Amino acid sequence: MKLRQFNRNFSLLGLRLTARQMNSEFEGEYVYETKNMVFIRIKSGRLVKIPKASFTFILDDGTSIQGRALSGRPIDRLASLK
Repeated sequence: MKLRQFNRNFSLLGLRLTARQMNSEFEGEYVYETKNMVFIRIKSGRLVKIPKASFTFILDDGTSIQGRALSGRPIDRLASLK
């Protein structure tokens, strides 16, 4: 597993990833996020609501992102791009 410095100005929307916690794992497409939650559409088509702080997100290329790095409102994270 690769561990890279995560660029907070990057959006994960539309990417395929795996959300992993000690006892659970969800694989699917990152479709929406709020301040504290991430919504992933899994293979069955169901939308799964996941708390950011307690999960690790692993992208298809093997990059691992701690959910705490995504904390906060997405618009605030992306606003610094301007």
